[in-house]
Amino acid sequence: DLALRMRAAGWKVMHHPGARAFHLQGGTAKQYQAEARIEFYRSRYRFFHIHYGAAAAHCLKAAMVANLTLNVAGLGVATLLTLGQVRPLRSRFRVRYELWKWHLQGCPLGPGLPRD
Repeated sequence: DLALRMRAAGWKVMHHPGARAFHLQGGTAKQYQAEARIEFYRSRYRFFHIHYGAAAAHCLKAAMVANLTLNVAGLGVATLLTLGQVRPLRSRFRVRYELWKWHLQGCPLGPGLPRD
């Protein structure tokens, strides 16, 4: 988003291969897996809406619902076949299911990461 806005303002965006950055992410996302993914998609849709228009954001959402439907079905069957005993599989199913449910509810503002 920043790079697109800078270009639109006439600035030149450059890449320096020697630059290094350290981001200590993951703590919140690991604790709130489904909620963090909801925030990711919420920001992605906002980005698309701002820079490419409402139609592009709606197309992206429709594609995501289709993708998540297949994911939830496949992971659901796999979880059932393993009787829920494979924790990573069960966890992936739960996250995808929550994200799918959020999409089917119309991407409401309430769910997501806790706010202070």
